[in-house]
Amino acid sequence: TDIDFAPVLDVVKSGPSTAAAGDTVTFSFDVTIDAVVGDGSPITLTNVTDDGVGVESGVDVLPVDGFKDGDTNLNGLLEVGANWLFEATYTVLVTDPDPLDNEVTVSGTDVDGDPVADATDTHSTDIDFGPALDVVKSGPASAAVGDIVTYSFEVTNDAVAGDGSPITITSVVDDVAGAGSVTGGDT
Repeated sequence: TDIDFAPVLDVVKSGPSTAAAGDTVTFSFDVTIDAVVGDGSPITLTNVTDDGVGVESGVDVLPVDGFKDGDTNLNGLLEVGANWLFEATYTVLVTDPDPLDNEVTVSGTDVDGDPVADATDTHSTDIDFGPALDVVKSGPASAAVGDIVTYSFEVTNDAVAGDGSPITITSVVDDVAGAGSVTGGDT
Protein backbone atom coordinates (compact mmCIF):
# COMPACT_ATOMS: atom_id res chain seq x y z
CA THR A 1 0.00 0.00 0.00
CA ASP A 2 1.37 3.40 -1.01
CA ILE A 3 1.08 5.93 1.83
CA ASP A 4 0.57 9.57 0.87
CA PHE A 5 2.32 11.49 3.64
CA ALA A 6 1.11 15.07 4.24
CA PRO A 7 3.28 16.80 6.85
CA VAL A 8 3.18 20.59 7.19
CA LEU A 9 6.17 22.75 8.12
CA ASP A 10 5.88 25.80 10.35
CA VAL A 11 8.46 28.51 11.07
CA VAL A 12 8.46 31.50 13.40
CA LYS A 13 11.06 34.19 12.74
CA SER A 14 12.14 36.62 15.45
CA GLY A 15 14.67 39.40 15.74
CA PRO A 16 15.17 42.87 17.18
CA SER A 17 12.43 45.46 16.82
CA THR A 18 14.98 48.24 16.24
CA ALA A 19 18.62 48.53 15.20
CA ALA A 20 21.01 51.24 14.11
CA ALA A 21 23.15 51.34 11.00
CA GLY A 22 26.32 49.35 11.72
CA ASP A 23 24.67 47.10 14.32
CA THR A 24 24.99 43.35 13.95
CA VAL A 25 21.57 41.80 14.54
CA THR A 26 20.59 38.17 15.08
CA PHE A 27 17.51 36.62 13.54
CA SER A 28 16.18 33.35 14.95
CA PHE A 29 14.07 30.75 13.16
CA ASP A 30 12.05 28.23 15.17
CA VAL A 31 11.08 25.37 12.85
CA THR A 32 8.39 22.85 13.83
CA ILE A 33 5.81 20.51 12.33
CA ASP A 34 2.21 21.71 12.30
CA ALA A 35 0.47 18.51 13.42
CA VAL A 36 -2.94 20.21 13.51
CA VAL A 37 -2.96 21.07 9.79
CA GLY A 38 -0.75 18.20 8.59
CA ASP A 39 -0.59 14.52 9.40
CA GLY A 40 2.37 14.87 11.78
CA SER A 41 4.73 12.63 9.82
CA PRO A 42 8.47 13.48 9.97
CA ILE A 43 10.19 15.95 7.62
CA THR A 44 13.77 16.12 6.39
CA LEU A 45 14.77 19.78 6.13
CA THR A 46 16.47 20.63 2.85
CA ASN A 47 16.88 24.38 3.10
CA VAL A 48 16.45 27.34 5.44
CA THR A 49 16.84 30.63 3.58
CA ASP A 50 16.52 34.21 4.76
CA ASP A 51 16.09 36.60 1.84
CA GLY A 52 18.01 39.34 3.63
CA VAL A 53 20.76 37.27 5.24
CA GLY A 54 21.34 34.38 2.83
CA VAL A 55 21.12 30.61 2.85
CA GLU A 56 21.43 29.09 6.30
CA SER A 57 20.81 25.45 5.42
CA GLY A 58 22.80 23.13 7.64
CA VAL A 59 23.62 25.82 10.18
CA ASP A 60 24.29 24.15 13.49
CA VAL A 61 23.79 26.68 16.26
CA LEU A 62 25.30 26.07 19.66
CA PRO A 63 25.99 23.49 20.86
CA VAL A 64 27.80 22.33 17.73
CA ASP A 65 26.87 18.66 17.61
CA GLY A 66 26.50 17.96 13.89
CA PHE A 67 22.73 18.23 14.07
CA LYS A 68 20.26 21.05 14.00
CA ASP A 69 19.34 22.02 17.54
CA GLY A 70 16.19 20.29 18.66
CA ASP A 71 17.05 16.95 17.04
CA THR A 72 17.31 15.30 20.44
CA ASN A 73 17.22 11.74 19.11
CA LEU A 74 19.86 12.62 16.46
CA ASN A 75 17.97 10.93 13.60
CA GLY A 76 18.03 13.96 11.25
CA LEU A 77 14.22 14.10 11.06
CA LEU A 78 12.04 16.98 12.24
CA GLU A 79 9.30 15.28 14.22
CA VAL A 80 6.16 16.38 16.03
CA GLY A 81 7.07 18.11 19.29
CA ALA A 82 10.59 19.00 18.15
CA ASN A 83 11.75 22.57 17.65
CA TRP A 84 14.78 23.07 15.43
CA LEU A 85 16.40 26.43 16.02
CA PHE A 86 18.48 28.37 13.51
CA GLU A 87 20.19 31.74 13.83
CA ALA A 88 21.60 34.12 11.28
CA THR A 89 23.40 37.41 11.81
CA TYR A 90 23.28 40.49 9.63
CA THR A 91 25.08 43.83 9.80
CA VAL A 92 22.69 46.72 9.16
CA LEU A 93 23.88 48.92 6.29
CA VAL A 94 23.36 52.66 5.90
CA THR A 95 21.70 51.84 2.56
CA ASP A 96 19.14 49.41 4.03
CA PRO A 97 15.48 50.39 3.84
CA ASP A 98 13.56 51.45 6.92
CA PRO A 99 11.95 49.27 8.07
CA LEU A 100 14.21 46.34 7.20
CA ASP A 101 11.72 43.65 6.18
CA ASN A 102 12.88 40.15 5.35
CA GLU A 103 11.45 36.67 5.04
CA VAL A 104 12.65 33.21 5.99
CA THR A 105 11.67 30.21 3.88
CA VAL A 106 12.00 26.63 5.12
CA SER A 107 11.89 23.70 2.69
CA GLY A 108 11.80 19.96 3.28
CA THR A 109 10.74 16.55 2.10
CA ASP A 110 8.44 13.94 3.56
CA VAL A 111 9.36 10.33 4.42
CA ASP A 112 9.05 9.32 0.72
CA GLY A 113 11.33 12.17 -0.39
CA ASP A 114 8.48 14.22 -1.86
CA PRO A 115 8.69 18.00 -1.32
CA VAL A 116 6.41 19.49 1.31
CA ALA A 117 4.99 23.01 1.04
CA ASP A 118 7.49 25.67 2.09
CA ALA A 119 6.92 27.48 5.38
CA THR A 120 7.60 31.22 5.52
CA ASP A 121 7.58 33.98 8.10
CA THR A 122 8.57 37.63 7.98
CA HIS A 123 10.16 40.01 10.44
CA SER A 124 10.45 43.78 10.42
CA THR A 125 13.20 45.78 12.12
CA ASP A 126 12.96 49.57 12.35
CA ILE A 127 16.29 51.20 11.49
CA ASP A 128 17.43 54.17 13.57
CA PHE A 129 19.63 56.12 11.20
CA GLY A 130 21.98 58.72 12.70
CA PRO A 131 23.39 60.96 9.97
CA ALA A 132 25.15 64.22 10.80
CA LEU A 133 25.46 67.34 8.67
CA ASP A 134 28.53 69.53 8.67
CA VAL A 135 28.33 73.11 7.31
CA VAL A 136 31.29 75.39 6.65
CA LYS A 137 30.40 79.00 5.78
CA SER A 138 32.89 81.23 3.99
CA GLY A 139 32.84 84.75 2.62
CA PRO A 140 34.79 87.98 2.59
CA ALA A 141 36.26 89.21 5.85
CA SER A 142 34.98 92.72 5.15
CA ALA A 143 32.80 94.63 2.69
CA ALA A 144 31.97 98.26 1.98
CA VAL A 145 28.48 99.66 2.33
CA GLY A 146 26.58 98.84 -0.87
CA ASP A 147 28.79 95.88 -1.86
CA ILE A 148 27.08 92.66 -2.83
CA VAL A 149 28.48 89.97 -0.57
CA THR A 150 28.47 86.32 -1.60
CA TYR A 151 28.70 83.62 1.01
CA SER A 152 29.49 79.99 0.31
CA PHE A 153 28.18 77.09 2.34
CA GLU A 154 29.88 73.72 2.01
CA VAL A 155 27.46 71.08 3.29
CA THR A 156 28.74 67.54 3.82
CA ASN A 157 27.52 64.30 5.34
CA ASP A 158 29.86 63.85 8.30
CA ALA A 159 30.42 60.09 8.50
CA VAL A 160 32.68 60.52 11.55
CA ALA A 161 30.09 62.32 13.70
CA GLY A 162 27.20 60.33 12.19
CA ASP A 163 26.65 56.95 10.61
CA GLY A 164 27.01 58.13 6.99
CA SER A 165 23.42 57.29 6.05
CA PRO A 166 21.96 59.36 3.22
CA ILE A 167 20.52 62.80 3.95
CA THR A 168 18.05 64.78 1.88
CA ILE A 169 18.84 68.47 2.21
CA THR A 170 15.63 70.46 1.99
CA SER A 171 17.09 73.95 2.33
CA VAL A 172 20.11 76.06 3.25
CA VAL A 173 19.18 79.38 4.86
CA ASP A 174 21.52 82.06 6.22
CA ASP A 175 20.16 84.33 8.96
CA VAL A 176 21.38 87.43 7.05
CA ALA A 177 21.63 86.49 3.36
CA GLY A 178 18.51 84.29 3.26
CA ALA A 179 18.03 81.15 1.18
CA GLY A 180 21.03 79.69 -0.59
CA SER A 181 21.11 77.98 -3.97
CA VAL A 182 23.03 74.88 -5.06
CA THR A 183 26.07 75.75 -7.17
CA GLY A 184 27.86 72.42 -7.22
CA GLY A 185 28.09 68.94 -5.79
CA ASP A 186 25.35 66.34 -5.92
CA THR A 187 22.42 68.23 -7.43
